[in-house]
Amino acid sequence: MTFEDSVEKSLSDCLVAARGREQVTGLNPSEDEPEAIFDGVSLILGLSGGTDSTALLLALVALREKMLRRRQEGLAVSGLVLELSACHVNHHLRGAESAADEQFCRELCQQLAVPIYTVDLEDVGESEAQLRSARYEALIKLAKQVSAPYIVTAHNLDDQVETLLFRLVRGTALRGLAGMAAARPMEASLWPILLRPLLSTSRREIEEYLEEKGISARFDSSNSDSKYSRNFLRAQIMGPLKERFPGVLTNIEHFRRTIESENDYMADCALQLYQRALGRGNRLLISVLEGEHEALIGRVIATYMEAAGIMPSFQRVRRCLELMRQASASRDRYFSARLSLGENQELLVDKDSILLKPQYELEATDDEYLGRFQAMSPVPVKLPRPGRSSALTLVPWLNFAFSLEEAASLDPERLAGLERSRSSFAVPVRLSDIDCEQLVFRPRRPGDRLHPAGMAASVRLKQYLHANKTLFAGARSLLPALNEILALRLFPVLADSQEVLWVPGFGLSEKIRSGGKSRSGAPTHLISLVPISHDEPGPRPEIFGGGIDAGTC
Repeated sequence: MTFEDSVEKSLSDCLVAARGREQVTGLNPSEDEPEAIFDGVSLILGLSGGTDSTALLLALVALREKMLRRRQEGLAVSGLVLELSACHVNHHLRGAESAADEQFCRELCQQLAVPIYTVDLEDVGESEAQLRSARYEALIKLAKQVSAPYIVTAHNLDDQVETLLFRLVRGTALRGLAGMAAARPMEASLWPILLRPLLSTSRREIEEYLEEKGISARFDSSNSDSKYSRNFLRAQIMGPLKERFPGVLTNIEHFRRTIESENDYMADCALQLYQRALGRGNRLLISVLEGEHEALIGRVIATYMEAAGIMPSFQRVRRCLELMRQASASRDRYFSARLSLGENQELLVDKDSILLKPQYELEATDDEYLGRFQAMSPVPVKLPRPGRSSALTLVPWLNFAFSLEEAASLDPERLAGLERSRSSFAVPVRLSDIDCEQLVFRPRRPGDRLHPAGMAASVRLKQYLHANKTLFAGARSLLPALNEILALRLFPVLADSQEVLWVPGFGLSEKIRSGGKSRSGAPTHLISLVPISHDEPGPRPEIFGGGIDAGTC
């Protein structure tokens, strides 16, 4: 089989793998007309000008001409032909050499009557991962612009083996050892689809094809730089291996195909188990998982994490399996353990289920929550007595008191400084349109809403807190005795009879914002939380300009 015949067969296999033969053509071509699968197919080739992509371009042009001849001879089924274009991405990392690469690609495509698009990508980084990601993004964007369903790259057998070794030394699971797929969607939208028709072709076969064609491709000098991991593997590992063991590429590829087949089978079994184990409330039911092999359970957990957008690392999956074993062995019917997955994600394991949720959406037990909520009674806010400019309201369930001070009695510079930090525990406000007799300090309630300062409409307080979760670390000191979940569910707020007006450490309502568009004007008051004891954990007194003045009580 010639190189061009090999590319034709491999590309056909890629298309079948990508969509299925009947879906690609709308036909069911016989063995006498296998090329019908190419009719009307539109491909964009990622063309660097190097050996691999140059050889693939020549082979695809030969296939295109073959389809054209068949149409002219009346042998083609539909009369359509293969549509081929190329895209060259120039990172401008090698000066004149990069410019020469682009010129080579332009001239070659002009000779071959292949439309070419060039993309300039500068300042996207210099790491392998950054450059590769930028190239793929450019190819995806172009494919969507020209409505091309397929992107073709020239990854070959050497690249496949290097990828397998790279993943092995970096750390991977069975799925990683299956290597690069011959066809895969590049985005969740399922198109464009990436095709790699040279994955079973060695670099030496590609070089021999170019020699036969009498074409010298471009050489990327950065490929000799061993600071890039793949270059190191290629020069220092793969080179000596191929010299010592001539059949190493074929042998590793046979091993990879075995891994790929067994991984596909395991993945199918795990998916079926995952679908059976997924219960109400997006929980994994341990009763369904019990008795299954640990390898399958681990895959189910990994699938569960991936569905939530979490990378299922080896350590995370093993830790979850360990917590499951602890739950099974525990005699405590109410056993519960948490595993932080980062990115505000928590995994909860109890005797019955595994639950993964954003940390700020996890619920404490109803009994504990209700008990503490009932003990945190709303506290009416005290207003300054006649002749006084401030008033202090003690909050029994906090180590803080709520302070209300008239702005006219305060230093204007201090107010201006606090105005710029609305997420602190001391905030200038305008209360001229508020019935201050209705103000209470209380824990947040289900269904609470807040009209955040500067925003056009009110939002659920739960949603607001989650969106501003990075501020919780600074506000955590208000309820230091509670775990993080309870502290957030019972977080103290200032409210009137209608809505929440202030969430200490997070922000305040547009309704009382001074200088706001809807409530313009200078502040009338300063509201703040003051620690009752300087020895208690909490904000430092100097944040508020001093501690408690007994004369204001």
